[in-house]
Amino acid sequence: MTKQTPQLAADVAEPKRRPILSGSSLSVIHRSGSRALRTALETLPTWVAVRDQLLALEAMRPAYVNRASLDEELTAYVRGLIDRGEVLDVDAAAQHFRDLRATVEALLDVDRAAVLAIEMLSQELDEALRGGQAQVYASLSAELATVVDEARAVSDVAGLDPTTVLTRGLGDTWQRYDDLRVRFIDIRSAQTSMQQQLSFPDVLYPELTRLANPADVFEHWRAWKVDGALVNPHDLNDRRPVAPPWPTEPTGTPARDHDAWFSWLVRTPAAKAWVPSAKQFDVEQTRLREYVSDLIPYQSRFKVEPQPPDDTTEYAERPAEAQPAGRARKIRQLG
Repeated sequence: MTKQTPQLAADVAEPKRRPILSGSSLSVIHRSGSRALRTALETLPTWVAVRDQLLALEAMRPAYVNRASLDEELTAYVRGLIDRGEVLDVDAAAQHFRDLRATVEALLDVDRAAVLAIEMLSQELDEALRGGQAQVYASLSAELATVVDEARAVSDVAGLDPTTVLTRGLGDTWQRYDDLRVRFIDIRSAQTSMQQQLSFPDVLYPELTRLANPADVFEHWRAWKVDGALVNPHDLNDRRPVAPPWPTEPTGTPARDHDAWFSWLVRTPAAKAWVPSAKQFDVEQTRLREYVSDLIPYQSRFKVEPQPPDDTTEYAERPAEAQPAGRARKIRQLG
């Protein structure tokens, strides 16, 4: 009987490659597919150096091997002898199996060493990302501001139907506007990936992850956060509902639709889009929280005595300071 050289079957040695460096910051970047994020990370020399080592090591790993497939391989080997009409040499078959098993174990040993090195380098990669996150966020935020500014400059084509675009010869401008929209979505995808990979403060005001100045864009932002309405200080049951101007879900939370946000930002020059770092977000959210705390709920914190009607003040935000008992409270007029 002809002795055959042990070889791993294709399903034992070369199935689909593993997901690249699962759980590391590199895997998050690969999943996001964000060009903006890859570009921003290229500005971190340490991260780039460790990434290159990781990719080289990953490429050197042996093809995936699986001990559980050895019995199937031996079965296929014996079946092949029978199908070819060859006499089964039990000793030769056993040796073939031992050789095959030795090959698998050797590959597994190599892979174990590679995996250990990859785990160590993955930790270094994540550390490099944490150390350079402020720079990455700044890069993304700067690109976002550029994209929005450039889109505002060509926003005349927004909303035009294809026929009008062609008739007016605005095809190139329209394409430029759409390219900017795609870049905008890509940057927001990069932002999400960064926030998922790194620690980020608890978000009390989700619009602040998109806008640097929500209270400036929305005049009644503070009253909306406290009451969802402007309250008539002379009649607490008289409420004027208010809603933010930016895109929202039915629940009032910021819309997840990036296209809607892009269109709104282009139409709203006063809105400042940004990609805040964890530190920037925490500082600004703390400032806004203090700003909101200046409004004290009427019914839950104190009672306001009815005041005579005033021709100039119908609705107001609640006062900032709690006044001594028996004294009238100041009601700041809204513009």
